[in-house]
Amino acid sequence: MEGLQLELQDPEGRPVPASVAEIREDVVRMDINHFLAGKTLEFDITVMETGLAPDSHDCGSGCDCGSGCGCGSDCRH
Repeated sequence: MEGLQLELQDPEGRPVPASVAEIREDVVRMDINHFLAGKTLEFDITVMETGLAPDSHDCGSGCDCGSGCGCGSDCRH
C-alpha cells in the first residue's frame, strides 16, 4: 500500500519513520525523509539571555553615551 506509514531501524537500532512511496513487482521504494522536510517552519521565540557581558559604556538612557552617568562620553541628551 503506497502511503503506508511504518517504522524502520537504523544500523544502531534507532527508530526511523518511513512511508511506502512506490510498489513495483520487484521493488518497494521507501520515503525516509522527516515528515516536515520541505515545509516552511516558523518559530516565535524570546531571547532570554545572550551570555554576553553588558556594554560597560551603556548608561541606560537608550543612546549608550552616559550623559550624566560619569562614563566620560561627550554626548548630550
